[in-house]
Amino acid sequence: MSRDKIKSTVIDVKLEDLSDGLPAYVGFEGYSLRVNDDGDGLDYGVPIPIAGSWLFTILEDVPSSYVGNANKLVKVTSGADGLEFGQTIDEIVNQKMVTANTGASYTIDLSLGIVFNLTLTDGCTFTLPATGTTDIMKQFWIYLKRDTTPNRIITWDTDIRWPMNITPALDGTASTLTIFRFSQLGNTARWYGEVLGMGYEI
Repeated sequence: MSRDKIKSTVIDVKLEDLSDGLPAYVGFEGYSLRVNDDGDGLDYGVPIPIAGSWLFTILEDVPSSYVGNANKLVKVTSGADGLEFGQTIDEIVNQKMVTANTGASYTIDLSLGIVFNLTLTDGCTFTLPATGTTDIMKQFWIYLKRDTTPNRIITWDTDIRWPMNITPALDGTASTLTIFRFSQLGNTARWYGEVLGMGYEI
């Protein structure tokens, strides 16, 4: 088995040989793949986290299905099709951004991405994703812009824990930006919140 590594700005990924027949995929559902150069067809790598912008849809295992999907990440699926494709490596490394207005309520959907560029257009209640995945750390960021109305009230999900158990007092100045980071450790509904900065001029 090969011990090659793919170098990326995120992680060193060890890959092992996987023959290019569908039976060889059994037991490797959720693993990342790459095309190798030693004749076996594919190598499998580390499991792909169930989180964020690593969103996958079914890819039929025929060459015509690859058209228009160049540079996309591929993982093994347990279905009869064998493979699924996700976003491009560039989208994953550089983080695809979700842009939206909050309205009076906003639910974080990690299937859309993990960077949320949000404009606070009303007093807003935020809902975060529920129970996580065993042995997986999930993270996402909110870049929250206030519109021209100052001091809109934010109500946070009750599963968030803040440093010293104190919900941060935020800058309510109109037309400013506050940056948040949230982390979840494993199979729990709890999120740990941080304010990375506030009062940035938009």
